[in-house]
Formats: sequence, structure tokens, C-alpha cells
Amino acid sequence: MCLQCKKLHLAPGGFHDADGIPAFLAKALTPPHPKSIANALELLVEIGAMEEDTNNLTDLGKCLSVISLEPRVGKMVGEKHESYLVCELDALIFCCQMLFLFVWSGYLGAPTWML
Repeated sequence: MCLQCKKLHLAPGGFHDADGIPAFLAKALTPPHPKSIANALELLVEIGAMEEDTNNLTDLGKCLSVISLEPRVGKMVGEKHESYLVCELDALIFCCQMLFLFVWSGYLGAPTWML
């Protein structure tokens, strides 16, 4: 959520600014706990997706904001991309997606209430 706030320019400020991510998310109908937001921002800074002072997105952060993966997994995907192991990773992602489709379509014996 923090990456999307920055990507969409909904929270341009830093962590303690009035227009920062915590202030923006606090306006939600059911806002996340402030410690959850702080932990998320700390993780994003730690993995190099955000700058520490301004909370601006780095190149990794811009990449992570596009894919729907947990940030640590997304960073791993990005590192695989940089090391030219994309073919193996693409095959793995394809297999996971196909398994998901088979389970939800009933081919692997999913209960009928799940369909």
C-alpha cells in the first residue's frame, strides 16, 4: 500500500510530514495501525525500495509498485531479472499460475464450494 501511495503521488511527503504516507493512510475508513505502517516503511527502506529521508521511490521501489508480490519476494524477482535468470523464473511463475488455475477450476479435486 505504501508503494502505491508513492507511485500515485497520493502521499508526496516524508514519514513525519503532514502529507506523508502515515498521514494519508490514517484518513482511511479502517486505517492500518501506525506501527504496521512504520514497519512497512522500515522494510521498504531496508531493502532499498525507498529513500530513508524523503520516502521517495528508488528504481527498485518503482519496479515493486508494479508487481503484486510481497516486497522481499519482488526484490528477489528483480535480482533474478538482473542476473539473466529470467527464463527459469518465468517458467516457475507460469507453473505456479497454472497450478492455481487447476486448483480453482476443479481439475485437482478442489471442493465444489470453492468453484
